[in-house]
Amino acid sequence: MYKNYTKKILICINFFFEHSDTALSIRKRVKEEIYAIEAPKLLTERTAEDKRLMMSNGKRRPTVPNCDECEDNPDEECRKCGCKICAGKEEEDTLLICDECDCMFHMKCLNPPLLKLPEETDWYCPGCKIDENEIVKACILLLIICHIFYYLII
Repeated sequence: MYKNYTKKILICINFFFEHSDTALSIRKRVKEEIYAIEAPKLLTERTAEDKRLMMSNGKRRPTVPNCDECEDNPDEECRKCGCKICAGKEEEDTLLICDECDCMFHMKCLNPPLLKLPEETDWYCPGCKIDENEIVKACILLLIICHIFYYLII
């Protein structure tokens, strides 16, 4: 009984070793085809089949929008992700971000309007910059609170 079983095992092992090169070469060929880099083609050389393969199906990967109110729609006015005063998102190069509240403001929407970018590294909106000392006090208060929590945790 054991001789028969051992003989079958030896036949299977022998078959495997005889055909293992074929299996490995098939696996290698498939892998090479999958990871092969296609030669670049000029737009004028592309065929209709190439264009069909490159065409998107119109579906985008679902991503969570950054803004809950307008869902990142660039055409919709939003005070959360646009200018806090006019709610516009145009002229992004003139939007200033407050270093205290992180709200954005167009330079032209401020009262009085700013004609050039501020030279200071930190900029505070009119709502946060009531007085220079208050900003400093708010920072000091934040540092004190952080230290208290740090020592409570330890």
